Amino acid sequence: MKLSGQIFVARVCVVVLAVGVCAVPAQAVDSSKAFIDALCENRMHDVALDYLDWVAQTKKSSSEFLQRIDYEAGLIHIQHSMLQRSISERQKSLIEAKTRLDKFLAANASHPLAPSAKRMLAEVVSKNAQIKTEQAEQSAKTPEEKTRLLTEARALFQEAQKVFELLEQQALEKLKAMPNVLPSDDPRKEEQEQLRKDLLESRLAQATAMYEIAKTFPAGSKEQKDNLTAAAKKYNEFYKKYNTMIAGLYARSWEGRCYRELGDVKQAFTIFEELLVTQPDDPEPFRVLKDKVRVMALETALLPTSKKYTAAVAMYQDWLSKAKGRQETSPDGLAIRYLAGEAALEHLRTLKENDAARRDFIRTAKEAFTFVSRFPGDYQQKARAKLNDPLLGGGEKAAEPTNFAEARDRARDAVERMSAAQAALEEARASNNAEEAKRQEKAMAEARSEAMRYFEMALRMAPRDVSVDDLNSIRYFLAYLHYSADDLPEAAILGEFLARRYPSSGGGKSGAKIAMAAYSRMASEGEGDVSFERRKLVEIAQYIAARWAGQPEADTAWMTLIGTAVRARDLKVALDYLSKIPLDAPKRGDAEQVVGQLIWSEYLRRVRLPDDERPPTEELDQLKAQAQKVLADGLERVKKAGIAQ
Repeated sequence: MKLSGQIFVARVCVVVLAVGVCAVPAQAVDSSKAFIDALCENRMHDVALDYLDWVAQTKKSSSEFLQRIDYEAGLIHIQHSMLQRSISERQKSLIEAKTRLDKFLAANASHPLAPSAKRMLAEVVSKNAQIKTEQAEQSAKTPEEKTRLLTEARALFQEAQKVFELLEQQALEKLKAMPNVLPSDDPRKEEQEQLRKDLLESRLAQATAMYEIAKTFPAGSKEQKDNLTAAAKKYNEFYKKYNTMIAGLYARSWEGRCYRELGDVKQAFTIFEELLVTQPDDPEPFRVLKDKVRVMALETALLPTSKKYTAAVAMYQDWLSKAKGRQETSPDGLAIRYLAGEAALEHLRTLKENDAARRDFIRTAKEAFTFVSRFPGDYQQKARAKLNDPLLGGGEKAAEPTNFAEARDRARDAVERMSAAQAALEEARASNNAEEAKRQEKAMAEARSEAMRYFEMALRMAPRDVSVDDLNSIRYFLAYLHYSADDLPEAAILGEFLARRYPSSGGGKSGAKIAMAAYSRMASEGEGDVSFERRKLVEIAQYIAARWAGQPEADTAWMTLIGTAVRARDLKVALDYLSKIPLDAPKRGDAEQVVGQLIWSEYLRRVRLPDDERPPTEELDQLKAQAQKVLADGLERVKKAGIAQ
């Protein structure tokens, strides 16, 4: 999803802010609210909605939470819509959100959360407008259709903007009627904090609405420039009021974006560099902010009026040296890599053929594009196309290898092409593009065959002084390629050979993973008697857990076995495997989430049994409590691990 859908993003950043500035007092926070928030934080929106439905039916929560169930459901549906790539799925989630929020307001017109619900309804309007702008950008649209869609989108954004303005005025009036500082035990304290949050969010949403309205006018038109100028001014006003808060910093970055689109590249860069230099990398909200700013800065560097290619590559290399954990594969991380690859490629075009710097820029571009091409997203197809650029060697036919190194390198290049084709195949299938899927299947098979041929050639050409690690690396790739080709027995044999024969080499661990994955698939996908495959799966998993105890590979082994138990819905065995993973192991949180969902689904299954089959209430409550604890523990561990990274 494109970054231009900012109204809801603005709300998200304020939610982060609210934790430290305008949070509801702890005594008013229901455990049910904390539970669904934790689920949504880990993108388990379907489980959260299921839980809300159950609470509504059973009334097993506080009266305060029961009153706001429709509000929470509306918020979850909006959050869920942001994760959907399909326009129809987004529209479906937004319809559900509107239905639940309307229901909440109909029954709770004077509730403290009523203004927030009205603002979220305006966000639904804005998101529907954003969908229209996306539809207008589709190449198949005629000029008339594009104009109509943008006009409709503009009207919706303006409708939302009026709501945000009204909510700002209402919040201001109510706040003026209260003392600026209230004692912590004052019954109006909670309402005051909610009003301040509503005021802040409404102000930020207004600026973003102005920006979105500007984008519905023709590029370079007076109407667009006027609205971009107004949006920049509004963002700046917000930043000056809230410059110590992360919401204010986001507003500052969006002000820079407005200047960029007005053609004032210098002012935009000044703002982006200011944020990158003055703001810390930790805690995580600041890291996320800075990555978004880097994306905007790199986009600006690539503009024809800028061409700051070397500065962009330097910015990328600095980021790469500091990137932590999932940061590299986040949507912003992939954008940073792709844009840096573009900068390296464009700078490469300016260099003479005998320039010694060419090699470094070729490597930077190829590594960036290859990495991005492996992950579905906005830049995947573009990265694959860039890899075919003649400057990066695309489309060239080289002579057959004459030695070990040449054969090995040729095989690795083929593996990269196979990975890119595999990613393209998955995307084609997701979009029901049968013709493209068929083409990518062929490309993937050809690249795999080429990789296997050259790896086998490299083994035959290996000199006597080649290291065991180099040979085992090739053996691992061959195991991987057999696995990719669904030749699972051969993959398992090669992988287990590496694991047991060379456990101390780099190929040992990697081979073990391949063997375990192959045996796991044979055990779950095989027809007839698969007792041998199941036994081999347990054996290799236990070997891995013992050989690399305390290391991530051991945790992965137990995770694989947990997955097998979950598929069999064997709760007892799953809990036993979970107990084998140390509490401080990196995979413990992931394992708890998987097992916790199994416990929760089992709890729901038992609750829905007929009266004469349903277990006693005490037993059900214990199972529910166990599910909540395991899920909460897992979510907390995953969250802490992400911060630590």
